[in-house]
Amino acid sequence: VAPAMALAVPEALVLGLGQNGQGEITRGHRALDAALAACDAAVIGPGMASSTTTAALVKLAAAKAVCTLVLDAGALLRSLRAPPGRPFVLTPHAGEMATLAGDDKAAVEAAPGEYALAFAQKMRSVVIVKGADSFIAGPDGVLWVHRGGVPGLGTSGSGDTLAGLIAGFAARGSDALTAALWGVFVHAAAGKQLSKRIGTVGFLAREIPAEVPGILDRLSRK
Repeated sequence: VAPAMALAVPEALVLGLGQNGQGEITRGHRALDAALAACDAAVIGPGMASSTTTAALVKLAAAKAVCTLVLDAGALLRSLRAPPGRPFVLTPHAGEMATLAGDDKAAVEAAPGEYALAFAQKMRSVVIVKGADSFIAGPDGVLWVHRGGVPGLGTSGSGDTLAGLIAGFAARGSDALTAALWGVFVHAAAGKQLSKRIGTVGFLAREIPAEVPGILDRLSRK
């Protein structure tokens, strides 16, 4: 995967790690430790399967990293707890939140804010239950709600883009909650712009990041 990524995104620094036949990272943990030590923020989970191999990697990263960790998809572990004073950011959709809670998806969809609050405190983390309306809870028991997401943001990979945006804000110095709030807001704003130009559905996740610089520039002028 690493060579293909390096060719697809030549401006990125790509670190190749050993993998098994299922594409799971099994070697190179020392290199990963060194990379995490040099990071201000990191995203773990997109494209990763929920497995014991992934869980071991996530737990290792959570124990070693001193940066803000944004956890999504395969990195969402029920047993994980953030260290005191260093909250993770978890970005589950309703189905993933249901898996974390051991409940069904309908229960989460009926009370997403309650689940966000409960797990933010349980996991000592910022939890975003994302959807058309996104519910963002901090470990201090405060709940934020963003309403009015566009249907097109339900496209595959959109949540991964959100995780990357949150990590980007954290890398620029925002605390975990502030990075999460800004990430959700800017992600939604990008979706609205694409909806106006392309249509409410049909745009791709890879088109979202190109909208971000203009949004941030306009916000900085207000």
